[in-house]
Amino acid sequence: MKNTAMRTLRQFIAPAAACLLALAPAPVTRAAGEDETLRAALESWHAELVHISSISSDFVQEKHMMLFQDTLTIRGRMLIATNGCFAWETLWPVRYKMVVADGRIRQWDEETDRIQTISMRNNPAAAAIHEQMSAWFSGNYAALTNSYTVSLAAAKPVSFLFVPHAGSPATNYLAAVQVWLRDDGRYLDKLRITERSGDMTDIIFNNTVLNQTLPAAAWDVRHITTTAIPAPADSAPGGSPRDK
Repeated sequence: MKNTAMRTLRQFIAPAAACLLALAPAPVTRAAGEDETLRAALESWHAELVHISSISSDFVQEKHMMLFQDTLTIRGRMLIATNGCFAWETLWPVRYKMVVADGRIRQWDEETDRIQTISMRNNPAAAAIHEQMSAWFSGNYAALTNSYTVSLAAAKPVSFLFVPHAGSPATNYLAAVQVWLRDDGRYLDKLRITERSGDMTDIIFNNTVLNQTLPAAAWDVRHITTTAIPAPADSAPGGSPRDK
């Protein structure tokens, strides 16, 4: 049972990686009549990012599969520092951690108690995955505009919709990525990945803390920064503020 859970978890543990494998953005000229409302919303969002030095957030990741009625749920914590360090921890159903730091991607899981290491210096594909994952979770969406058509899906709360350009490798499996900002506009409330198959992954952020000093242990792949399982979140985007 535990082995099955671990195999299932590995399929969804790095939610952005599977749908960000379109690693080489195809240069596409943006439309001359770009929507000014969209431009203003993106500029406002990017202005908030300037003041963020670190992000720590609990998350609930829900995988909705067309072939199954049950939702696969993972609970954990994400940590990001502006120096490029990134940590993704899962607390339930099994304990797992991925850390990106010092030019390496390292993974650990409680079941095997083994560490897997990939050097990004020797693996351009891994480096590109990290770059795009960082763009999604840090909010640096300017880095994605060559690969995706961006539209303003809603103005309050702000929601951006990203559709991969026709002909890009991502269109083989990815239909769209949608992000919702918090009510205060300072960080993400929810991210939704919709695949061509109809499968959908929601990542809902809770208890987000910005600009705290992250401990050195956050980048220790064997160290889980909390033992508390994040409480279930209201899956409806744009709900009442629940973060700091």
